Amino acid sequence: MNGRIVQDGDFASIVVARVMATDVLTAKEDERVAAVVGRMSQRNVGCAVVTDRGGGVAGMFTERDLIRRVVGPGLDPAATPMGDVMTRGVIVASADLTLALASELFEKRGFRHIPVVSTGALVGILSMRALFRVRLRHVESLLDREVASLRE
Repeated sequence: MNGRIVQDGDFASIVVARVMATDVLTAKEDERVAAVVGRMSQRNVGCAVVTDRGGGVAGMFTERDLIRRVVGPGLDPAATPMGDVMTRGVIVASADLTLALASELFEKRGFRHIPVVSTGALVGILSMRALFRVRLRHVESLLDREVASLRE
């Protein structure tokens, strides 16, 4: 969330652009898994967006992919290209999508990260963690207002 706290507005009307992370770790399809995992570890992030030659979103590589597809018998992360193990067919969100709709996407697809695009270019990533933080702050704000109202 880039350190920003979103407290104003109804949760349903807050747009993805206000809470997405803009510092996205990207990788190319032919880049080796071990190199990308090393960068993920250094930056302490849970995913990398894999881009195609034109810079569009080709897929995602997450900790889940590492466990399912890389750490196993006969697999060599130092020799395996990202294109062989990334999750394909990921959904992308527009920066003006509301968090309420983004929340539905997370629930339907079971993803923990959604790349955000604007005019065809990758501009950020929305994580389920950021969404939960915003939702929690919104609920806390509602509770604070209710408690204040009851005290009056």
